[in-house]
Amino acid sequence: MVDGAHRHIQLCCHLKDGTDVWLRESTVQKASNAAVCTYWGCGPGEEWKRPGTESVLDSISPEPLKIMAYRKNAAEVRLQMVGSPTSQEQWMSVEDVKAQWPTFYEENCAHAQSSPSAQTTMHIQGPGSEERDLQTIVGHRLQEDDEGGGSQFQLSCQWDSGPETWEDEVKIQSVWNAAVLTYWNSEPGLRTLQAEGKVPHRCLRIQSHDEPNRTMEVQWLGYSACADDTSWESFSKVKEKWFSAFESYVKLHSLESLLDS
Repeated sequence: MVDGAHRHIQLCCHLKDGTDVWLRESTVQKASNAAVCTYWGCGPGEEWKRPGTESVLDSISPEPLKIMAYRKNAAEVRLQMVGSPTSQEQWMSVEDVKAQWPTFYEENCAHAQSSPSAQTTMHIQGPGSEERDLQTIVGHRLQEDDEGGGSQFQLSCQWDSGPETWEDEVKIQSVWNAAVLTYWNSEPGLRTLQAEGKVPHRCLRIQSHDEPNRTMEVQWLGYSACADDTSWESFSKVKEKWFSAFESYVKLHSLESLLDS
């Protein structure tokens, strides 16, 4: 979907409350870069699905997402563009950025230029950045669980640096929830079909609790936190089967008495 004088893409996003809303692509990508890149299927060797210059949406305006690095001696910045992963970054002169995107320049480039700590190449990272930042999920496989609890899914992940790796689904969804959900929703029903009889239901996190009824709302691994995906389970069941998640939740919400009940 496009709108405005400067045409841009909007993405239909499913929110936690179960509603669907159209949001500007750049807004979604700032919140979850990996989800947008996974949606477009932008891994090496994959077909680039984002509408480009040969599509009917060829009037979409290119838009910078963020500055990845600044080369002070050449007055250049390395940009990640909206809809693209960091592997498709491009260098541009600061003057060209200022001419094409004056608002972006004022909010980003001016600070980079004036920073007294700017070195020959300065990497700009947000607060709390991971050592590696997931860019795209490009595949999955079934793997025997090391603890003997049946099989589990592993996801093929591409990063902002380093090689593509296989990672346990739980590890990735714990940090990049939207990217994992986007990957599985690219082919609805696939995870459920391939997991049947092989991959046990596993609690990803506890969303809320109902103390009078002694139940907890569980988000399941591979599924969303929306009410149509979660289920309510008894305190005793969650404590017995997923003690780590149970313990983390009760400590976070000062419900330690439940640990002894």
